[in-house]
Amino acid sequence: MPSNQTTLRDLRAKLYSELLAARANAFSQKSKLALGLARAIDLADAAIAAACAEHRAGGMAKAIENMCNAMKARNDAEVAKDRAYQERDRLVCALSKVFPSWLARHPDDDTEWDDDWRWIVFIQLPTGQASWHIHDSEHSWFRHLTMGGDAWDGHTTEEKYRRLEALKVAEQPAPETRTEDAS
Repeated sequence: MPSNQTTLRDLRAKLYSELLAARANAFSQKSKLALGLARAIDLADAAIAAACAEHRAGGMAKAIENMCNAMKARNDAEVAKDRAYQERDRLVCALSKVFPSWLARHPDDDTEWDDDWRWIVFIQLPTGQASWHIHDSEHSWFRHLTMGGDAWDGHTTEEKYRRLEALKVAEQPAPETRTEDAS
């Protein structure tokens, strides 16, 4: 079985000889159509030569490889981002079971948010309100919450996290010590 390089070389040689014959035939007819065909053949010849040169230089294969690598990197980043949001939202879910909380939803005509990120979880902490947008796929995690008004108090992301940091440590019962039977 011939190698790809041999096959490409043979194909290029065959195409080139056919192009030369067609070009010579077109010029010999001296008609507008023939001259137009000759020009088209010249362009095709140049395209074939460029493709072969690009292939020899690794251009086409390298371009495809680079595009595939970029698409994979983008997909990997998207997966990592989704995992981070899922982890965050599991913690938001736990907080919503400890403090007074409710759900709200951005109106459909609000174009600032993607359609699948319109749900908002509001949590009333002792230090102030905090809110997070959650993805539609996580809505079921919050089915314990009721719908409330979109009563956002205007807090910024920085303020939200300052309010979380300001929470007091809850009194923790002393850990149980296990005693094993020494016998």
